Amino acid sequence: FHLSVIEGIVRLDRAQVAGEISFRGARVGDGTGEAIAGDGLCVDGDMECNAGFTARGQVNLRGARIAGRLSFRGAILGATGTAVQLARLQADEVCLRTAQPITGAIRLAQARVAILDDDPAVWPPEIWLNGFTYETIRHLTGRVPVAERIDWVSRGPFGYQPQPYEQLAAYYQHAGHDDDVRRVLLAKQRHRRTTLSAPGRAAGRLLDATVGYGYRPWLAAIWLALLLTAGTSAYA
Repeated sequence: FHLSVIEGIVRLDRAQVAGEISFRGARVGDGTGEAIAGDGLCVDGDMECNAGFTARGQVNLRGARIAGRLSFRGAILGATGTAVQLARLQADEVCLRTAQPITGAIRLAQARVAILDDDPAVWPPEIWLNGFTYETIRHLTGRVPVAERIDWVSRGPFGYQPQPYEQLAAYYQHAGHDDDVRRVLLAKQRHRRTTLSAPGRAAGRLLDATVGYGYRPWLAAIWLALLLTAGTSAYA
């Protein structure tokens, strides 16, 4: 499909490909429904949807198995509703460094990849991450900024879900960044607090202010020092 122009849908449902699939520079879809239908697709090599690849419609690779790399580097992806359907995908690597921000949601629920190579600047407002697991996140600077990733895991359509936070914390734990682990777990508790009743939210705010839900124990030392100072002054 290299450099092809296909004003319609490419159907690859449950296809078995002994090699790679190339959509480099191709333009697929007519803006309605799916551009690529690859439900259950199995590819022994890479799947390249890059180098100017344009999808006018949903790229559906739900339940696909890509032995190599699934790349959307330099692609243009857009659809009404879900633009990229990767639920239950299994791949060695997924690259989501598109040429411009993705128009439409990305679904990665229950997907499993070894390497995630993406660009926060192209994330859409809605990202389905519940059940998504990965071993490595590739970043141009080496260390993955934790503030970007906390924003990433908070974009689920159903509000608070614990698994994306726990997976992110596990990634930072494996990388040896203990401070980032604590920041992720603190963000998890703060997001969870929004789902509680008024008394629960009040108790949560107290825990946050005093000890940071246990992830900022040094706050307790500050409160203790203040109490000791106040008590000493009062009794003096």
